[in-house]
Amino acid sequence: MAPRRRIGKRPTLAERLHSALPRNSVRRVVLVFVLILAVVLPITMLSTGWQGWGPITGATAAVGGACARILGIEATVEGNLILLPSRSLSIDPGCTAIPLLAIYIALVLAYPVRWSMRLLAIAVGAPLLLAVNIVRLVGVAWASELLAGRSFYMVHDYLFEVGMVFVALMMWAVWLSFARRPA
Repeated sequence: MAPRRRIGKRPTLAERLHSALPRNSVRRVVLVFVLILAVVLPITMLSTGWQGWGPITGATAAVGGACARILGIEATVEGNLILLPSRSLSIDPGCTAIPLLAIYIALVLAYPVRWSMRLLAIAVGAPLLLAVNIVRLVGVAWASELLAGRSFYMVHDYLFEVGMVFVALMMWAVWLSFARRPA
């Protein structure tokens, strides 16, 4: 419901914003998404020197290395390094899927639905996205053993990165199809 407009008075800033950005408009969703990212992404991407990344990158390396070993890839883990026969993979904050998780959460929070639906999307989507990231790390380890030189970097830098963004967007799209259904 639109706010009542006062007769003979200029509209307030809130009234102008509400008329320009109604609750279910695409412009409002995009604006909220951008505002959330403006706060969250600098925290996740510019804080690479933060000491708290050590346990997170170490845990990611440990789980990725263990899964690689289960699949028969000769891998050992030292801190945030996955050591393979052909090379070592350094797990940095970008390899943890946290920046991509921040984008997914921003997409979920920006869309105007009930908070219970948003919390459900985060509760299901965050672990799923982290699990897909571990699959990506195992794929990178496997590719590093099979591919040499530029081919490996092409798979690592483009195929898997684009694939992760695609997975996050598809997760959001699937959630959106359920969240928009009438109760």
